Amino acid sequence: MNHKMVGFTAEGFIAAGIVLCLSALALAGAAENYVELYGDEEKAVAASKDPNAPSALAARLLDAARLVTDQKDLQELLCQKAADFGMQTPAGYATGAAALKLLTEVVGDGERKIDAQLKLRQACEFRYAAAYGAQRKALGQDLVDLLVSLAQERVEAKQPDEAVRLYKRALSVARAVRYDLAEEIAARALELGATEESERKLQVLQEELKRDPNSTDARTELILAYLGEFDDPAKAAGLLTDNLDRDFRSRVELATRKLEDLDEASAIGQARWYADMAGKSVVSGNRALLAKARACCVRYMELHPAKDASQLQAQLLLEDLTDAMSNAGKGKHMTLALGKGVTMKLVLIQAGKFTMSSRTEEQNSPIKIRLIHDVTLTKPFYMGVYEVTQEQYEAVMGVNPGFIKGPNNPVNKVSWEDAVEFCRRLSAKTGKKAALPTEAQWEYACRAGTKTEFFFGDDVEKLDGYAWFDKNSGDRTHPVGQKKPNPWGLYDMYGNVFEWCQDWCAFGEIDAEHSVDPTGPEGGNNRVMRGGAYWFGSTFCPSAAASFGNLPKDRSTENGLRVVVLVDK
Repeated sequence: MNHKMVGFTAEGFIAAGIVLCLSALALAGAAENYVELYGDEEKAVAASKDPNAPSALAARLLDAARLVTDQKDLQELLCQKAADFGMQTPAGYATGAAALKLLTEVVGDGERKIDAQLKLRQACEFRYAAAYGAQRKALGQDLVDLLVSLAQERVEAKQPDEAVRLYKRALSVARAVRYDLAEEIAARALELGATEESERKLQVLQEELKRDPNSTDARTELILAYLGEFDDPAKAAGLLTDNLDRDFRSRVELATRKLEDLDEASAIGQARWYADMAGKSVVSGNRALLAKARACCVRYMELHPAKDASQLQAQLLLEDLTDAMSNAGKGKHMTLALGKGVTMKLVLIQAGKFTMSSRTEEQNSPIKIRLIHDVTLTKPFYMGVYEVTQEQYEAVMGVNPGFIKGPNNPVNKVSWEDAVEFCRRLSAKTGKKAALPTEAQWEYACRAGTKTEFFFGDDVEKLDGYAWFDKNSGDRTHPVGQKKPNPWGLYDMYGNVFEWCQDWCAFGEIDAEHSVDPTGPEGGNNRVMRGGAYWFGSTFCPSAAASFGNLPKDRSTENGLRVVVLVDK
Protein backbone atom coordinates (compact mmCIF):
# COMPACT_ATOMS: atom_id res chain seq x y z
CA MET A 1 0.00 0.00 0.00
CA ASN A 2 1.22 3.50 -0.83
CA HIS A 3 1.34 5.14 2.62
CA LYS A 4 2.08 8.54 1.08
CA MET A 5 -1.24 8.48 -0.74
CA VAL A 6 -3.46 7.13 2.02
CA GLY A 7 -1.61 7.85 5.25
CA PHE A 8 -1.75 6.07 8.57
CA THR A 9 -4.89 7.79 9.85
CA ALA A 10 -8.01 5.84 10.73
CA GLU A 11 -9.74 7.53 7.80
CA GLY A 12 -6.94 6.32 5.54
CA PHE A 13 -7.30 2.70 6.60
CA ILE A 14 -11.08 2.91 6.23
CA ALA A 15 -10.74 4.37 2.73
CA ALA A 16 -8.24 1.68 1.77
CA GLY A 17 -10.59 -0.96 3.09
CA ILE A 18 -13.44 0.42 1.02
CA VAL A 19 -11.29 0.27 -2.11
CA LEU A 20 -10.35 -3.37 -1.42
CA CYS A 21 -13.97 -4.31 -0.74
CA LEU A 22 -15.19 -2.61 -3.86
CA SER A 23 -12.51 -4.23 -5.98
CA ALA A 24 -13.53 -7.62 -4.67
CA LEU A 25 -17.12 -6.91 -5.55
CA ALA A 26 -16.39 -5.41 -8.98
CA LEU A 27 -18.15 -8.20 -10.83
CA ALA A 28 -21.41 -7.73 -8.94
CA GLY A 29 -23.96 -5.11 -9.83
CA ALA A 30 -23.64 -1.57 -8.47
CA ALA A 31 -26.90 -1.79 -6.57
CA GLU A 32 -25.85 -5.04 -4.86
CA ASN A 33 -22.46 -3.55 -4.01
CA TYR A 34 -24.07 -0.49 -2.52
CA VAL A 35 -26.54 -2.45 -0.39
CA GLU A 36 -23.78 -4.68 0.97
CA LEU A 37 -21.58 -1.69 1.84
CA TYR A 38 -24.10 0.89 2.99
CA GLY A 39 -27.46 -0.81 3.39
CA ASP A 40 -27.20 -1.02 7.17
CA GLU A 41 -26.06 2.60 7.44
CA GLU A 42 -29.04 3.73 5.37
CA LYS A 43 -31.40 1.91 7.72
CA ALA A 44 -29.63 3.44 10.73
CA VAL A 45 -30.00 6.95 9.28
CA ALA A 46 -33.68 6.35 8.55
CA ALA A 47 -34.23 5.29 12.19
CA SER A 48 -32.02 8.01 13.70
CA LYS A 49 -33.36 11.18 15.30
CA ASP A 50 -30.03 12.93 14.80
CA PRO A 51 -30.61 15.74 12.27
CA ASN A 52 -26.98 15.51 11.16
CA ALA A 53 -27.11 11.79 10.35
CA PRO A 54 -28.12 12.24 6.65
CA SER A 55 -25.36 14.79 5.99
CA ALA A 56 -22.75 12.59 7.71
CA LEU A 57 -23.69 9.62 5.52
CA ALA A 58 -23.69 11.88 2.44
CA ALA A 59 -20.10 12.90 3.21
CA ARG A 60 -18.98 9.26 3.52
CA LEU A 61 -20.72 8.33 0.29
CA LEU A 62 -19.07 11.24 -1.54
CA ASP A 63 -15.63 10.22 -0.26
CA ALA A 64 -16.24 6.70 -1.51
CA ALA A 65 -17.43 7.97 -4.89
CA ARG A 66 -14.17 9.87 -5.33
CA LEU A 67 -12.21 6.67 -4.75
CA VAL A 68 -13.97 4.15 -7.01
CA THR A 69 -12.95 5.70 -10.31
CA ASP A 70 -12.59 2.32 -12.01
CA GLN A 71 -16.19 1.24 -11.40
CA LYS A 72 -18.27 3.96 -13.04
CA ASP A 73 -21.69 2.44 -12.41
CA LEU A 74 -21.06 2.24 -8.68
CA GLN A 75 -19.45 5.68 -8.65
CA GLU A 76 -22.57 7.10 -10.29
CA LEU A 77 -24.85 5.42 -7.74
CA LEU A 78 -22.73 6.67 -4.82
CA CYS A 79 -22.94 10.23 -6.21
CA GLN A 80 -26.71 9.99 -6.54
CA LYS A 81 -27.10 8.64 -3.00
CA ALA A 82 -24.72 11.28 -1.59
CA ALA A 83 -26.79 13.97 -3.28
CA ASP A 84 -30.07 12.52 -2.00
CA PHE A 85 -28.89 12.41 1.61
CA GLY A 86 -26.97 15.69 1.40
CA MET A 87 -29.93 17.73 0.22
CA GLN A 88 -32.14 16.54 3.10
CA THR A 89 -30.77 19.12 5.57
CA PRO A 90 -28.98 22.48 5.29
CA ALA A 91 -25.88 20.94 6.87
CA GLY A 92 -25.51 18.66 3.86
CA TYR A 93 -26.28 21.11 1.03
CA ALA A 94 -22.61 21.66 0.17
CA THR A 95 -21.97 17.90 0.10
CA GLY A 96 -25.05 17.31 -2.03
CA ALA A 97 -24.00 19.96 -4.54
CA ALA A 98 -20.45 18.54 -4.67
CA ALA A 99 -21.84 15.05 -5.29
CA LEU A 100 -24.01 16.32 -8.14
CA LYS A 101 -21.06 18.16 -9.67
CA LEU A 102 -19.05 14.92 -9.63
CA LEU A 103 -22.05 13.10 -11.07
CA THR A 104 -22.12 15.42 -14.11
CA GLU A 105 -18.51 14.42 -14.77
CA VAL A 106 -19.13 10.69 -14.28
CA VAL A 107 -22.21 10.07 -16.42
CA GLY A 108 -20.74 11.28 -19.73
CA ASP A 109 -22.91 12.90 -22.40
CA GLY A 110 -26.56 12.42 -23.28
CA GLU A 111 -29.82 12.56 -21.34
CA ARG A 112 -28.24 11.32 -18.10
CA LYS A 113 -25.82 14.24 -18.07
CA ILE A 114 -28.60 16.73 -18.78
CA ASP A 115 -30.60 15.24 -15.90
CA ALA A 116 -27.57 15.48 -13.59
CA GLN A 117 -26.97 19.08 -14.63
CA LEU A 118 -30.60 19.94 -13.91
CA LYS A 119 -30.31 18.46 -10.42
CA LEU A 120 -27.04 20.31 -9.84
CA ARG A 121 -28.62 23.59 -10.89
CA GLN A 122 -31.57 22.97 -8.56
CA ALA A 123 -29.18 22.26 -5.68
CA CYS A 124 -27.19 25.43 -6.36
CA GLU A 125 -30.35 27.50 -6.67
CA PHE A 126 -31.52 26.03 -3.35
CA ARG A 127 -28.25 26.85 -1.58
CA TYR A 128 -28.24 30.38 -3.02
CA ALA A 129 -31.84 31.05 -1.96
CA ALA A 130 -31.17 29.84 1.58
CA ALA A 131 -27.97 31.87 2.09
CA TYR A 132 -27.43 35.46 3.17
CA GLY A 133 -24.63 37.99 3.55
CA ALA A 134 -21.17 37.16 2.27
CA GLN A 135 -22.09 33.51 1.80
CA ARG A 136 -25.01 34.46 -0.46
CA LYS A 137 -22.67 36.50 -2.65
CA ALA A 138 -20.18 33.62 -2.93
CA LEU A 139 -22.89 31.07 -3.68
CA GLY A 140 -24.48 33.48 -6.15
CA GLN A 141 -21.21 33.74 -8.05
CA ASP A 142 -20.90 29.94 -8.09
CA LEU A 143 -24.44 29.70 -9.43
CA VAL A 144 -23.69 32.27 -12.15
CA ASP A 145 -20.60 30.34 -13.24
CA LEU A 146 -22.63 27.14 -13.44
CA LEU A 147 -25.45 28.78 -15.41
CA VAL A 148 -23.01 30.32 -17.89
CA SER A 149 -21.31 26.96 -18.35
CA LEU A 150 -24.65 25.26 -18.95
CA ALA A 151 -25.70 28.00 -21.35
CA GLN A 152 -22.55 27.54 -23.39
CA GLU A 153 -23.20 23.80 -23.60
CA ARG A 154 -26.71 24.51 -24.86
CA VAL A 155 -25.23 26.85 -27.50
CA GLU A 156 -22.90 24.10 -28.68
CA ALA A 157 -25.84 21.68 -28.71
CA LYS A 158 -27.75 24.15 -30.93
CA GLN A 159 -30.42 24.78 -28.32
CA PRO A 160 -30.52 28.61 -28.41
CA ASP A 161 -33.88 28.97 -26.62
CA GLU A 162 -32.61 27.13 -23.54
CA ALA A 163 -29.25 28.92 -23.72
CA VAL A 164 -30.96 32.33 -23.69
CA ARG A 165 -33.06 31.33 -20.67
CA LEU A 166 -29.94 30.21 -18.79
CA TYR A 167 -28.08 33.43 -19.66
CA LYS A 168 -31.05 35.51 -18.50
CA ARG A 169 -31.12 33.72 -15.14
CA ALA A 170 -27.35 34.09 -14.82
CA LEU A 171 -27.66 37.81 -15.52
CA SER A 172 -30.40 38.19 -12.91
CA VAL A 173 -28.27 36.52 -10.20
CA ALA A 174 -25.08 38.31 -11.29
CA ARG A 175 -26.76 41.68 -10.90
CA ALA A 176 -28.27 40.70 -7.57
CA VAL A 177 -24.87 39.80 -6.07
CA ARG A 178 -22.99 42.51 -8.02
CA TYR A 179 -20.83 40.00 -9.86
CA ASP A 180 -18.46 41.74 -12.28
CA LEU A 181 -19.40 39.31 -15.06
CA ALA A 182 -22.88 40.82 -15.36
CA GLU A 183 -22.18 43.03 -18.38
CA GLU A 184 -20.34 40.27 -20.22
CA ILE A 185 -23.27 37.91 -19.62
CA ALA A 186 -25.73 40.55 -20.82
CA ALA A 187 -23.71 40.97 -24.04
CA ARG A 188 -23.70 37.21 -24.62
CA ALA A 189 -27.43 36.96 -24.07
CA LEU A 190 -28.16 39.82 -26.47
CA GLU A 191 -25.84 38.39 -29.13
CA LEU A 192 -27.38 34.96 -28.81
CA GLY A 193 -30.88 36.44 -28.87
CA ALA A 194 -30.03 38.26 -32.11
CA THR A 195 -28.67 35.04 -33.61
CA GLU A 196 -31.76 33.15 -32.50
CA GLU A 197 -33.99 35.80 -34.08
CA SER A 198 -32.03 35.61 -37.34
CA GLU A 199 -32.40 31.84 -37.45
CA ARG A 200 -36.12 32.19 -36.84
CA LYS A 201 -36.42 34.70 -39.66
CA LEU A 202 -34.61 32.32 -41.98
CA GLN A 203 -36.92 29.46 -41.04
CA VAL A 204 -40.00 31.61 -41.66
CA LEU A 205 -38.73 32.58 -45.12
CA GLN A 206 -37.85 28.99 -45.99
CA GLU A 207 -41.30 27.79 -44.97
CA GLU A 208 -43.01 30.58 -46.90
CA LEU A 209 -41.06 29.76 -50.06
CA LYS A 210 -41.82 26.06 -49.59
CA ARG A 211 -45.55 26.86 -49.43
CA ASP A 212 -45.37 29.04 -52.54
CA PRO A 213 -42.27 28.36 -54.68
CA ASN A 214 -43.47 30.97 -57.20
CA SER A 215 -43.45 33.82 -54.67
CA THR A 216 -40.83 36.27 -55.91
CA ASP A 217 -41.10 38.31 -52.69
CA ALA A 218 -40.28 35.36 -50.44
CA ARG A 219 -37.51 34.18 -52.77
CA THR A 220 -35.96 37.65 -52.95
CA GLU A 221 -36.01 38.08 -49.18
CA LEU A 222 -34.45 34.66 -48.65
CA ILE A 223 -31.70 35.45 -51.16
CA LEU A 224 -30.96 38.75 -49.40
CA ALA A 225 -30.86 36.98 -46.06
CA TYR A 226 -28.22 34.58 -47.37
CA LEU A 227 -26.27 37.47 -48.87
CA GLY A 228 -26.51 39.59 -45.73
CA GLU A 229 -26.93 38.08 -42.27
CA PHE A 230 -25.86 34.55 -43.21
CA ASP A 231 -23.06 35.51 -45.64
CA ASP A 232 -23.59 32.53 -47.92
CA PRO A 233 -23.58 33.83 -51.54
CA ALA A 234 -23.52 30.30 -52.96
CA LYS A 235 -26.85 29.45 -51.31
CA ALA A 236 -28.24 32.79 -52.45
CA ALA A 237 -27.27 32.06 -56.06
CA GLY A 238 -28.71 28.57 -55.79
CA LEU A 239 -32.15 30.10 -55.20
CA LEU A 240 -32.18 32.15 -58.41
CA THR A 241 -35.00 31.43 -60.86
CA ASP A 242 -35.95 32.84 -64.24
CA ASN A 243 -38.97 34.74 -62.87
CA LEU A 244 -36.68 37.09 -60.93
CA ASP A 245 -35.50 40.38 -62.39
CA ARG A 246 -32.56 39.91 -64.78
CA ASP A 247 -30.41 42.64 -63.16
CA PHE A 248 -31.12 41.16 -59.71
CA ARG A 249 -29.97 37.73 -60.95
CA SER A 250 -26.76 39.11 -62.41
CA ARG A 251 -25.95 41.01 -59.19
CA VAL A 252 -26.47 37.92 -57.04
CA GLU A 253 -24.21 35.91 -59.38
CA LEU A 254 -21.56 38.64 -59.06
CA ALA A 255 -21.84 38.36 -55.29
CA THR A 256 -20.42 34.83 -55.50
CA ARG A 257 -17.14 36.14 -56.95
CA LYS A 258 -14.16 37.16 -54.83
CA LEU A 259 -13.84 40.89 -54.24
CA GLU A 260 -10.40 41.03 -55.85
CA ASP A 261 -11.86 39.54 -59.06
CA LEU A 262 -14.22 42.50 -59.64
CA ASP A 263 -13.33 45.12 -62.26
CA GLU A 264 -14.13 48.82 -61.89
CA ALA A 265 -17.60 48.72 -63.40
CA SER A 266 -18.61 45.60 -61.47
CA ALA A 267 -17.26 46.95 -58.17
CA ILE A 268 -19.07 50.31 -58.22
CA GLY A 269 -22.23 48.78 -59.64
CA GLN A 270 -22.23 46.12 -56.95
CA ALA A 271 -21.63 48.75 -54.24
CA ARG A 272 -24.67 50.74 -55.32
CA TRP A 273 -26.78 47.60 -55.62
CA TYR A 274 -25.90 46.36 -52.12
CA ALA A 275 -26.70 49.82 -50.71
CA ASP A 276 -30.07 49.80 -52.51
CA MET A 277 -30.91 46.29 -51.24
CA ALA A 278 -29.99 47.28 -47.67
CA GLY A 279 -32.67 49.95 -47.82
CA LYS A 280 -35.34 47.67 -49.28
CA SER A 281 -34.90 44.40 -47.40
CA VAL A 282 -37.53 43.75 -44.73
CA VAL A 283 -35.99 40.70 -43.09
CA SER A 284 -32.24 40.57 -43.67
CA GLY A 285 -29.98 42.71 -41.50
CA ASN A 286 -28.99 45.78 -43.50
CA ARG A 287 -25.68 46.28 -41.70
CA ALA A 288 -24.17 43.22 -43.40
CA LEU A 289 -25.34 44.43 -46.82
CA LEU A 290 -23.97 47.91 -46.11
CA ALA A 291 -20.62 46.38 -45.18
CA LYS A 292 -20.52 44.56 -48.52
CA ALA A 293 -21.42 47.78 -50.31
CA ARG A 294 -18.59 49.59 -48.56
CA ALA A 295 -16.08 46.86 -49.43
CA CYS A 296 -17.04 47.06 -53.11
CA CYS A 297 -16.73 50.84 -53.01
CA VAL A 298 -13.22 50.61 -51.56
CA ARG A 299 -12.33 48.08 -54.25
CA TYR A 300 -13.50 50.51 -56.96
CA MET A 301 -11.39 53.33 -55.53
CA GLU A 302 -8.34 51.06 -55.52
CA LEU A 303 -8.90 50.29 -59.20
CA HIS A 304 -9.73 53.91 -60.09
CA PRO A 305 -7.04 56.16 -58.55
CA ALA A 306 -7.69 59.07 -60.94
CA LYS A 307 -8.79 62.25 -59.15
CA ASP A 308 -11.87 62.80 -61.26
CA ALA A 309 -15.63 63.15 -60.91
CA SER A 310 -16.12 59.36 -60.79
CA GLN A 311 -13.77 58.99 -57.84
CA LEU A 312 -15.43 61.94 -56.09
CA GLN A 313 -18.81 60.23 -56.47
CA ALA A 314 -17.34 57.03 -55.08
CA GLN A 315 -15.82 58.95 -52.15
CA LEU A 316 -19.20 60.51 -51.34
CA LEU A 317 -20.85 57.08 -51.54
CA LEU A 318 -18.20 55.66 -49.24
CA GLU A 319 -18.84 58.39 -46.67
CA ASP A 320 -22.59 57.78 -46.85
CA LEU A 321 -22.09 54.03 -46.38
CA THR A 322 -19.75 54.57 -43.44
CA ASP A 323 -22.31 56.85 -41.75
CA ALA A 324 -25.12 54.40 -42.48
CA MET A 325 -23.14 51.52 -40.96
CA SER A 326 -22.31 53.46 -37.82
CA ASN A 327 -25.98 54.38 -37.39
CA ALA A 328 -27.36 50.93 -38.25
CA GLY A 329 -28.99 49.75 -35.09
CA LYS A 330 -27.47 52.59 -33.05
CA GLY A 331 -29.93 53.68 -30.42
CA LYS A 332 -32.77 52.03 -32.29
CA HIS A 333 -33.59 49.41 -29.69
CA MET A 334 -34.30 49.43 -25.99
CA THR A 335 -34.37 46.37 -23.73
CA LEU A 336 -36.29 46.50 -20.45
CA ALA A 337 -35.43 44.10 -17.62
CA LEU A 338 -38.66 42.82 -16.02
CA GLY A 339 -37.09 40.58 -13.35
CA LYS A 340 -36.32 36.86 -13.14
CA GLY A 341 -34.35 37.07 -16.36
CA VAL A 342 -37.36 38.23 -18.41
CA THR A 343 -36.81 41.14 -20.81
CA MET A 344 -38.84 43.21 -23.27
CA LYS A 345 -37.37 44.54 -26.53
CA LEU A 346 -38.62 47.77 -28.10
CA VAL A 347 -37.67 49.59 -31.32
CA LEU A 348 -37.39 53.36 -31.79
CA ILE A 349 -40.09 54.93 -33.97
CA GLN A 350 -39.06 58.37 -35.18
CA ALA A 351 -41.47 61.31 -35.32
CA GLY A 352 -43.16 61.95 -38.66
CA LYS A 353 -46.26 62.65 -40.70
CA PHE A 354 -48.58 60.17 -42.39
CA THR A 355 -52.02 59.78 -43.94
CA MET A 356 -54.22 57.95 -41.47
CA SER A 357 -57.11 55.62 -42.34
CA SER A 358 -56.86 55.52 -46.10
CA ARG A 359 -59.85 53.17 -46.54
CA THR A 360 -63.42 54.39 -46.71
CA GLU A 361 -65.96 53.34 -44.09
CA GLU A 362 -67.83 50.16 -45.02
CA GLN A 363 -71.54 50.18 -44.37
CA ASN A 364 -72.88 47.43 -42.06
CA SER A 365 -69.33 46.24 -41.27
CA PRO A 366 -67.86 45.43 -37.83
CA ILE A 367 -64.80 47.33 -39.00
CA LYS A 368 -64.89 51.11 -38.74
CA ILE A 369 -62.60 53.19 -40.93
CA ARG A 370 -62.08 56.87 -40.23
CA LEU A 371 -62.08 59.47 -42.94
CA ILE A 372 -58.75 60.15 -44.64
CA HIS A 373 -56.73 62.78 -42.83
CA ASP A 374 -53.10 63.76 -42.34
CA VAL A 375 -51.60 63.23 -38.89
CA THR A 376 -48.34 64.59 -37.51
CA LEU A 377 -46.55 62.93 -34.61
CA THR A 378 -44.01 65.38 -33.19
CA LYS A 379 -42.36 63.06 -30.66
CA PRO A 380 -40.43 59.82 -31.21
CA PHE A 381 -41.33 56.78 -29.13
CA TYR A 382 -40.26 53.20 -28.58
CA MET A 383 -42.73 50.44 -29.41
CA GLY A 384 -42.63 46.80 -28.35
CA VAL A 385 -41.13 44.65 -31.09
CA TYR A 386 -43.62 41.95 -30.06
CA GLU A 387 -47.01 41.80 -28.42
CA VAL A 388 -46.69 41.48 -24.64
CA THR A 389 -46.10 37.80 -23.88
CA GLN A 390 -47.49 35.74 -21.02
CA GLU A 391 -44.00 35.50 -19.52
CA GLN A 392 -43.61 39.27 -19.57
CA TYR A 393 -47.09 39.92 -18.21
CA GLU A 394 -46.57 37.50 -15.33
CA ALA A 395 -43.16 39.00 -14.49
CA VAL A 396 -44.83 42.40 -14.04
CA MET A 397 -48.33 41.50 -12.76
CA GLY A 398 -47.68 38.22 -10.92
CA VAL A 399 -50.49 36.42 -12.79
CA ASN A 400 -50.96 34.88 -16.23
CA PRO A 401 -54.52 35.16 -17.57
CA GLY A 402 -53.52 33.69 -20.94
CA PHE A 403 -56.20 31.40 -22.34
CA ILE A 404 -53.80 29.28 -24.43
CA LYS A 405 -50.77 28.88 -22.18
CA GLY A 406 -47.23 29.41 -23.44
CA PRO A 407 -44.51 31.73 -22.11
CA ASN A 408 -43.93 33.28 -25.55
CA ASN A 409 -47.58 33.34 -26.60
CA PRO A 410 -49.16 36.78 -26.44
CA VAL A 411 -51.05 37.33 -23.22
CA ASN A 412 -54.81 37.48 -23.80
CA LYS A 413 -57.97 37.85 -21.75
CA VAL A 414 -56.62 41.27 -20.75
CA SER A 415 -59.01 44.19 -20.33
CA TRP A 416 -58.10 47.78 -21.19
CA GLU A 417 -57.99 48.49 -17.46
CA ASP A 418 -55.62 45.53 -16.97
CA ALA A 419 -53.42 46.82 -19.80
CA VAL A 420 -53.22 50.30 -18.27
CA GLU A 421 -52.28 48.79 -14.90
CA PHE A 422 -49.60 46.69 -16.60
CA CYS A 423 -48.11 49.86 -18.09
CA ARG A 424 -48.21 51.59 -14.71
CA ARG A 425 -46.38 48.75 -12.98
CA LEU A 426 -43.94 48.41 -15.88
CA SER A 427 -43.10 52.11 -15.52
CA ALA A 428 -42.53 51.72 -11.78
CA LYS A 429 -40.35 48.63 -12.28
CA THR A 430 -38.16 50.03 -15.07
CA GLY A 431 -38.18 53.78 -14.50
CA LYS A 432 -39.43 54.31 -18.08
CA LYS A 433 -42.67 56.01 -19.16
CA ALA A 434 -44.57 53.01 -20.49
CA ALA A 435 -48.08 53.39 -21.90
CA LEU A 436 -50.54 51.98 -24.39
CA PRO A 437 -50.03 53.51 -27.86
CA THR A 438 -52.46 56.10 -29.09
CA GLU A 439 -54.41 54.95 -32.12
CA ALA A 440 -52.36 57.32 -34.28
CA GLN A 441 -49.08 55.96 -32.92
CA TRP A 442 -50.26 52.41 -33.56
CA GLU A 443 -51.27 53.02 -37.19
CA TYR A 444 -48.16 55.11 -37.91
CA ALA A 445 -45.90 52.34 -36.59
CA CYS A 446 -47.91 49.64 -38.37
CA ARG A 447 -47.80 51.39 -41.74
CA ALA A 448 -44.02 51.98 -41.43
CA GLY A 449 -44.05 54.59 -44.20
CA THR A 450 -46.43 52.70 -46.51
CA LYS A 451 -49.75 53.89 -47.94
CA THR A 452 -51.19 50.57 -49.08
CA GLU A 453 -53.90 48.40 -47.55
CA PHE A 454 -51.25 46.41 -45.67
CA PHE A 455 -47.65 47.40 -45.03
CA PHE A 456 -46.62 44.71 -47.55
CA GLY A 457 -48.97 45.96 -50.29
CA ASP A 458 -52.58 45.51 -51.33
CA ASP A 459 -52.60 41.75 -52.00
CA VAL A 460 -54.50 40.10 -49.13
CA GLU A 461 -53.26 36.68 -50.33
CA LYS A 462 -49.84 37.56 -48.86
CA LEU A 463 -51.28 38.06 -45.36
CA ASP A 464 -50.49 34.46 -44.42
CA GLY A 465 -46.79 35.33 -44.28
CA TYR A 466 -47.33 38.16 -41.80
CA ALA A 467 -50.26 37.23 -39.55
CA TRP A 468 -52.06 34.52 -37.57
CA PHE A 469 -55.75 34.84 -38.47
CA ASP A 470 -58.73 32.58 -39.05
CA LYS A 471 -57.32 30.85 -42.15
CA ASN A 472 -54.02 29.68 -40.66
CA SER A 473 -54.11 29.93 -36.85
CA GLY A 474 -55.80 26.64 -36.04
CA ASP A 475 -58.08 28.66 -33.74
CA ARG A 476 -55.30 29.46 -31.27
CA THR A 477 -52.66 32.07 -30.57
CA HIS A 478 -49.05 31.37 -31.50
CA PRO A 479 -45.67 32.40 -30.03
CA VAL A 480 -44.80 35.94 -31.04
CA GLY A 481 -42.32 36.65 -33.83
CA GLN A 482 -42.97 33.59 -36.00
CA LYS A 483 -44.30 35.60 -38.95
CA LYS A 484 -42.48 38.24 -40.99
CA PRO A 485 -42.11 41.75 -39.50
CA ASN A 486 -43.11 45.07 -41.00
CA PRO A 487 -40.39 47.35 -42.49
CA TRP A 488 -39.68 48.86 -39.06
CA GLY A 489 -39.10 45.49 -37.40
CA LEU A 490 -42.45 45.07 -35.61
CA TYR A 491 -43.93 41.57 -35.51
CA ASP A 492 -47.57 40.44 -35.37
CA MET A 493 -49.01 43.88 -36.07
CA TYR A 494 -51.69 41.92 -37.91
CA GLY A 495 -53.43 38.99 -36.22
CA ASN A 496 -52.61 36.84 -33.17
CA VAL A 497 -54.37 39.16 -30.66
CA PHE A 498 -56.07 42.53 -30.86
CA GLU A 499 -54.00 45.29 -29.25
CA TRP A 500 -55.53 47.89 -26.95
CA CYS A 501 -54.92 51.58 -27.71
CA GLN A 502 -55.30 54.53 -25.36
CA ASP A 503 -58.14 56.21 -27.27
CA TRP A 504 -61.87 56.17 -26.84
CA CYS A 505 -63.58 55.21 -30.09
CA ALA A 506 -64.49 58.01 -32.50
CA PHE A 507 -65.12 57.90 -36.25
CA GLY A 508 -65.24 60.66 -38.82
CA GLU A 509 -64.67 63.42 -36.25
CA ILE A 510 -61.21 64.60 -37.25
CA ASP A 511 -60.29 68.23 -37.87
CA ALA A 512 -57.02 70.14 -38.26
CA GLU A 513 -56.90 70.95 -34.56
CA HIS A 514 -56.76 67.26 -33.68
CA SER A 515 -54.32 66.14 -36.37
CA VAL A 516 -51.14 66.79 -34.37
CA ASP A 517 -50.31 64.14 -31.73
CA PRO A 518 -54.00 63.16 -31.50
CA THR A 519 -55.20 61.22 -28.46
CA GLY A 520 -58.83 60.70 -29.44
CA PRO A 521 -62.02 62.07 -27.85
CA GLU A 522 -62.23 62.90 -24.16
CA GLY A 523 -64.83 60.24 -23.39
CA GLY A 524 -66.95 57.44 -24.75
CA ASN A 525 -68.12 53.91 -24.10
CA ASN A 526 -65.59 51.76 -25.92
CA ARG A 527 -61.81 51.71 -26.29
CA VAL A 528 -60.06 51.22 -29.62
CA MET A 529 -58.36 47.93 -30.49
CA ARG A 530 -56.16 47.35 -33.52
CA GLY A 531 -54.61 44.64 -35.65
CA GLY A 532 -57.03 41.71 -35.84
CA ALA A 533 -56.80 38.40 -33.98
CA TYR A 534 -56.27 34.68 -34.40
CA TRP A 535 -59.92 33.70 -35.00
CA PHE A 536 -60.95 36.84 -36.92
CA GLY A 537 -60.88 37.23 -40.70
CA SER A 538 -58.52 39.24 -42.87
CA THR A 539 -60.89 42.25 -42.96
CA PHE A 540 -59.89 43.06 -39.38
CA CYS A 541 -56.18 43.26 -40.25
CA PRO A 542 -55.57 46.20 -42.65
CA SER A 543 -53.50 49.04 -41.27
CA ALA A 544 -56.52 51.37 -41.23
CA ALA A 545 -59.03 48.98 -39.63
CA ALA A 546 -60.16 49.81 -36.09
CA SER A 547 -62.34 47.40 -34.14
CA PHE A 548 -65.13 48.85 -32.02
CA GLY A 549 -67.45 47.61 -29.27
CA ASN A 550 -64.71 46.87 -26.73
CA LEU A 551 -65.65 47.98 -23.23
CA PRO A 552 -62.69 48.86 -20.96
CA LYS A 553 -63.58 45.92 -18.69
CA ASP A 554 -63.81 43.38 -21.54
CA ARG A 555 -61.50 40.37 -21.09
CA SER A 556 -62.21 38.43 -24.29
CA THR A 557 -59.78 35.75 -25.45
CA GLU A 558 -58.64 37.88 -28.38
CA ASN A 559 -57.71 40.93 -26.25
CA GLY A 560 -53.98 41.60 -25.81
CA LEU A 561 -51.61 44.54 -25.84
CA ARG A 562 -48.36 46.07 -27.04
CA VAL A 563 -46.66 48.91 -25.18
CA VAL A 564 -44.82 52.08 -26.07
CA VAL A 565 -42.18 53.91 -24.06
CA LEU A 566 -42.15 57.67 -24.42
CA VAL A 567 -38.89 59.45 -25.26
CA ASP A 568 -37.83 62.41 -23.16
CA LYS A 569 -36.48 65.17 -25.38
